[in-house]
Amino acid sequence: MNKMNITGEEILKARMNAGMTQKQLSEKLMLKGIPICRGSVSRIEHGRREVKDYELDAIAEILKINHGAFFVKGKRHEK
Repeated sequence: MNKMNITGEEILKARMNAGMTQKQLSEKLMLKGIPICRGSVSRIEHGRREVKDYELDAIAEILKINHGAFFVKGKRHEK
């Protein structure tokens, strides 16, 4: 199965490092007007859902990290 994003694993790590659950991240995104349910957070983290640029920016803001941290040097999109 092809991954639909290359940032999911890093989003998962950042969320865990922040001590936040998928539900908490989802709720904070919804407060920003970005409708991503807990299930969608899971799909993003496991590469089964695309993540839009504005969603990635909001996730980075919530997790208090630079969105560039989601792009690990040397990691490539699997085809």
